[in-house]
Amino acid sequence: MRYLLPLLLVVLLVASCQEPPAPPFSSGKEGERILNITYQLKDSASYATVDTMPGKAAVLFFLTTECPYCRAEVRALTEHADSLKHIQFYLLTIGKPADVKAYSDEFKLDKYPNISIGIDTGRVMMKYFGIRGVPYIAVYNKQHVLKQVFNSITPFREIRKVAEE
Repeated sequence: MRYLLPLLLVVLLVASCQEPPAPPFSSGKEGERILNITYQLKDSASYATVDTMPGKAAVLFFLTTECPYCRAEVRALTEHADSLKHIQFYLLTIGKPADVKAYSDEFKLDKYPNISIGIDTGRVMMKYFGIRGVPYIAVYNKQHVLKQVFNSITPFREIRKVAEE
């Protein structure tokens, strides 16, 4: 019994020494309207614009085709596509058209109407957010206002939760 109190104090001390969770990453752009980006499609001849329908949330997802973390994110995105139908995803990169086409084919992105992939030829997203690492995920709500940015692997549930706010 007399060892129980010191043991309890040691356990509480050790438990309190854990680092607190990091606050959400801030881009400094929260509250701003969605970027108007024109991007090159995988066929390398056509272009499209970030054009989200009114009332539909949007996610700008900056990736590289070689990044294993980006691949894991896109795999999770496609595996849970049914629960994310109400969000428009724009997968943007600065890679080569052949790499983007292979990436799209690998994940069968053409079968998902709410997922677009292309090349940000003007590097608009990179410059605007000052992107230094991937995956970089900017989540916009239904009013197309930036709610939160993630600069790491992020569970699809968290992306969905932020988009629905």
